[in-house]
Formats: sequence, C-alpha cells, structure tokens
Amino acid sequence: MEQKDHLQINPDDSVTLYKYRIDGEKKKRREINNDRWNEVIARNDALIIVDKNINGMYICSCSAAKSFAAMNDACQIIGLWYDLVLEEYNEGLEDHRKFRTFGRFFNQINDNRHVRRRATNIFHRLNMTILDIEILQHYKAFRNGRSL
Repeated sequence: MEQKDHLQINPDDSVTLYKYRIDGEKKKRREINNDRWNEVIARNDALIIVDKNINGMYICSCSAAKSFAAMNDACQIIGLWYDLVLEEYNEGLEDHRKFRTFGRFFNQINDNRHVRRRATNIFHRLNMTILDIEILQHYKAFRNGRSL
C-alpha cells in the first residue's frame, strides 16, 4: 500500500493523474510500476484522483478535496474563536458600544484607540497579538476568495 497525503492507495483502487490535462488513462494501481508511481507521487504539480475500491464500491478521493475540507474546518474554528472574542469584548459595555460582527470590530482596532486598547488586553490574555489576528483575517479572506 502507498501513501500520499495520508490517503492509502490499494492495488484495486483506480488512479488518474492530472497535470493541466489528463496524463494517461485511468489504471489500477497494480498496473503502474513502482518507479513510475514514486516519480508521480513525488511531484507537486500534479493532482492524483483516486477512486477507492471499498468492497467493490468506488469512492472518489483526492488530496485537493481533503485540503479544502481542512481549510473549511480551520475557518470554522476561527469563526468560533471570533465569537468568543466578541463576547468577551462586549461584556459589560452599553449596547451602542457593542460590536455585532468581528469584521467591524477588527476594522475599528486601527481607527479607535479605546477599541484597540480593550482588544489588545483580550488578545494578550489569549496569548495572541493584533498581528496574529491579522493573519487569521487574511487566511479566511484567502479561503473565501478560493473556489474548488
């Protein structure tokens, strides 16, 4: 059994290599010699689509789909964290001083010194900095600008 990006490839699984176009026809893994297989999986400029043979049923899988799912999971966790930060920030404030969205809150950090001071204290308690938050914001924006 071979492994790339934690995906087990069995002899009865069908694999297709894509490199800007289909590079060959779908083959069973056992039909690809080991030297060619090792050459292909070592490259970073190709996408390998695997049709997993699980008890006679084929299930399509590829590393890009797993990466996209991982990005979505990370962004969901970031979103939950944003909710916690907003809840802590808003605690004890009058309603008109509370933020309802993290984006608006984050934009005010640079524009309002009171917001910045309060936010910095919260981030510090969470072992984070404003730069860390900017990186998370950029990560989510990058993910949201991508499509699979």
